[in-house]
Amino acid sequence: MKLIIKLLIVTAFVVIISWQVLSLAAKAPFDYDKYVENVERLEAKLAAASEPEANLLLISADEEDKQKGRDIIKNMIEGYKKLEHNKELRQKVKEEQVKLNYRIGKNEEAIRTAKEVLVEYPKSEPASIILVECKKMKADEFISRGKFEEAVLEYKELLGYSLCEPCENYVTYLMGEGYIMHGQIDNARICYSNIIGNDSHSYWGKRLKDELRKMRNR
Repeated sequence: MKLIIKLLIVTAFVVIISWQVLSLAAKAPFDYDKYVENVERLEAKLAAASEPEANLLLISADEEDKQKGRDIIKNMIEGYKKLEHNKELRQKVKEEQVKLNYRIGKNEEAIRTAKEVLVEYPKSEPASIILVECKKMKADEFISRGKFEEAVLEYKELLGYSLCEPCENYVTYLMGEGYIMHGQIDNARICYSNIIGNDSHSYWGKRLKDELRKMRNR
């Protein structure tokens, strides 16, 4: 009788283990494409559902509404941070964080994130544009106080990053302007000549050809 009971226990144990193994085997394999699709849908929902509301609140005359708008943007930023691990979306997610931080006036955070993006994704246009805009604000502040050399240093730092070409040319132009204000005409000529050398047919190339002609006549 004891032997029969033991056999029944062993049989039941084997049946349970076999059932669990078969259940695991029957489960569908991890569908990465579907996972990416779900993440993309979440990302789109974040951008589409939240940003228009934030836009309206941010332009409100009511400070409480503006704060609500900033809070929505902050929540969006946190939402994007959760998607950073996804290789397919990482660049776009990081770029969106740069743009949103800039939107709510968190310029230092926008600068930090933009630099990270440009290290990981050289020539990123959104990161380049916002990094240049934030640093230009700093340079303009120096210029307003007559500190032209410090303004030039802000632009020099920017050129240490892999900016998209239009932004790189724009920064070089601004640096040339800073040199002119500082009375360093020869350095300005070098900046302008570098842009023309990179692409004489671009907007900045054509504009700076005229600037150089004027400078020669000074």
